Amino acid sequence: MSSSIDLYRKYQKLDYDTQVGIKIAALIFEPFELSYFMKAINAYKAELSQQNIVSNYAQNLLNQFVKEGYLMTIGKSQYRISPTFSNFLLDETFQKDEDSILLMQCVRTTEPPVALYFMRGDKQHLYRVLKEMHFYYYQDRLEPFQNHWNTIFQYHNASFTQIGDLVEVFFPKLMDKSRINKCPPKIRTFLLKNILFESKLLLTSNNEYQAYVFDHLSDFEPNDREDLAEELAENAMLRGDFERVKVLFPLLSEFAQAFHTAWFELVQDNNTGASIALLNAQKAIRKLSGNSKSPLLHLAALIQYLIWLQGDALASSAKIEANFKAVTKYHTVYGDNYWHFLAVAMSLKNQKKEAQVIFKEHRPSNKTGIHQFFYFLTQFWVDRKAVDNDANLIPFYRHLQKNGYNWLASEILAILGVLRPHDEVLQGELEKLLKVLKTKPLVDIVPHVDEWESALNAMIGLSGMKTAVTAKENDSRLVWLLDFESKEIQPKEQVFGKSGWSGGRNVALTRVK
Repeated sequence: MSSSIDLYRKYQKLDYDTQVGIKIAALIFEPFELSYFMKAINAYKAELSQQNIVSNYAQNLLNQFVKEGYLMTIGKSQYRISPTFSNFLLDETFQKDEDSILLMQCVRTTEPPVALYFMRGDKQHLYRVLKEMHFYYYQDRLEPFQNHWNTIFQYHNASFTQIGDLVEVFFPKLMDKSRINKCPPKIRTFLLKNILFESKLLLTSNNEYQAYVFDHLSDFEPNDREDLAEELAENAMLRGDFERVKVLFPLLSEFAQAFHTAWFELVQDNNTGASIALLNAQKAIRKLSGNSKSPLLHLAALIQYLIWLQGDALASSAKIEANFKAVTKYHTVYGDNYWHFLAVAMSLKNQKKEAQVIFKEHRPSNKTGIHQFFYFLTQFWVDRKAVDNDANLIPFYRHLQKNGYNWLASEILAILGVLRPHDEVLQGELEKLLKVLKTKPLVDIVPHVDEWESALNAMIGLSGMKTAVTAKENDSRLVWLLDFESKEIQPKEQVFGKSGWSGGRNVALTRVK
């Protein structure tokens, strides 16, 4: 099979009328029959006041295009141009050739009305929508392109399950700088934003696309530059690449600067600095929206919850519950993670069973994405045993490690360190990562409550007694563990710290007076 470059070289040597036939096939995009092809050519001929072509002539053209590799046959009567060659040909000719817009209009006049095929979700509908997207792509008409983009995911999510599937219709999976550079500017920005956004959601590498955007930030319009810089900065934070964030910082919006400052102070265990920056982010987003009650959304909402929990886990439950009601009014891809943090708030109020139900009902569909990270982190605070028994925990850590998400990897390693304290390999990997990152894991910001203590708190709650913690840091207490089956008793000494009461150390009965 000839490459697109070879086909284009042959195309350049053809006479003009033959080139028009190939361009029409490229613009049709979908599988077509002889009658469709002939009508499009004759519509073009009519515009130029030229004589129509006849069926035999059109059929001979199609046969020639198939023989020379421009078209492929589908069944007995349909033809289609290779999408790869179609993209290559239109990249080279659409902006240069004066007849491009006219040819496009002639192809469109031979189709059913837009309203007719937008009511269908069949394969023909998909081809038509994709063809329209190609028209808007080359005209750099962003708004209708976005509308059709949304239509694809509404009606054809079985064919396009992820953003990247649709991006690949226009940009190849392996980055092609030539194709990107030839892409009209508004559409290029839109597609690159989606590539970066999905990379963050799925925690994939996409290093080449990220490097391209980083190197060409100055080429984008100011507002687009801010958006792209924010996506790059969020991805860099997830990787623990704080130096990259510093470089991007001047390009960020007022909100994004405050948000990333809050996030950085969080992982540095500076809750005071994180809380101040968080307030600044809140002010910036409300200033931007013009609404004094606008909540932080998306990833910012999740970082906000972590900062609240880090400051005072027990007191944060009421704030998380109130904020949950506000953020769930908005559509966001982080909806399940909002529920996970609500489960943490419920668990802190001795509603552990209800919290466990939430984790069962809101499992992430993607087992290697950012939603899975927050799922594991929050579930660890509610039900350590469930996390320890999850077969996906180690593979998820390896996925993060492989794709360079070092900060996320360190947090999962910290969870594994608590669950498997005697695994020297994992402990060694955690020490190395933390030495490089210079961060403090978040696993201890929510106090661990043993089963017996949770049951006791529940009983105290039923009795109406207050359960407020009055202990101070470094206070100690003696708790008694009773085993009614073996008729044994074990005293433990616990110490109160930032994360609540420690697990405790065994005390010999002979030492207890």
